Amino acid sequence: YHRAALPVAVVAAWASFLAAQLLGGSGVVAVVVAGFLVARFGLVTDRLLRPWAVLAFVLNAVLFALVGMALPTVALLALASIAAGCYLLMLGTRALTVWLLTIGARLPWRWRQLAWWGGLRGALSIALALSVGDTRVSTVAYGMVVLSLLLQGGLLQPFARSSR
Repeated sequence: YHRAALPVAVVAAWASFLAAQLLGGSGVVAVVVAGFLVARFGLVTDRLLRPWAVLAFVLNAVLFALVGMALPTVALLALASIAAGCYLLMLGTRALTVWLLTIGARLPWRWRQLAWWGGLRGALSIALALSVGDTRVSTVAYGMVVLSLLLQGGLLQPFARSSR
């Protein structure tokens, strides 16, 4: 464990983002590259990742709470059938994608099933939908995420057991 790992990672992330923005590039891509470089030089350890995992969990919870408070239940109920249809479309698309990407791969069928079923949606989907600025899009995305977390998340363990 390097004592400087956490400060170096934080400075690398912020500095790369700001530098890319000033140069007209993508701050997100710069942070990803900085993350690869930090990992390449052996600064990524369990101690470094633990605080970020806790922070990600807390921020996810805050995002879900804020979106839940901002979206009226009536709007979600009014768009429930559209959200359910989009959710089923998403599941089908994911199944097709997993199947196409694993053609010829020597993966057991149960691993493919878990890759399909385990693809939970979450905070990133909601954040992207909120950036569109249309309340209907945000509401449908939130409904899809709720369905994903309840159905896929709730049934993941039995699904994993049954696919052994």
